[in-house]
Amino acid sequence: MVEWSVAVAAGAWLVLCITAVVAIWRGLFLVRQASQSLSMLNTQSTQLVQQLSDLTRRGDQALKKAEAAAEQLTEWSETIGRTRHIFEGWNSRLARWSERTESAVEAAQQANERRIHDTLQWADLAYTLWSDIQTRRQRSSSHVTPEQKRKD
Repeated sequence: MVEWSVAVAAGAWLVLCITAVVAIWRGLFLVRQASQSLSMLNTQSTQLVQQLSDLTRRGDQALKKAEAAAEQLTEWSETIGRTRHIFEGWNSRLARWSERTESAVEAAQQANERRIHDTLQWADLAYTLWSDIQTRRQRSSSHVTPEQKRKD
């Protein structure tokens, strides 16, 4: 029975050794897979870092372009503001000049109307005098005697 015990112990030891070898072999296989996965993860991480770096670089370039455009817009805005200010000055000057011109035209028109009125009054006075003179002439010529008519 000792022999059987030794045989069972040897069999158990053999099964234990085979199981240990299989477990070690399986462990090594898993370690290799983990190593490959880590290597692939490392490669993908490197690619991701590179892509993020490229994206960041492009973002920085876009930001710089946007800042440059904003600066140009600011300059244009300032230029347009100055131009608007100049046009407002011109507009106010034109408005004042227009008001003065309108006032001068109105004054000239009123003076012209007064002159026309005065001239018409003088013409009316002259016409009245002329009519009166003509009426008196006709009256005096109608009182001419037949002898005076013969002399003429």
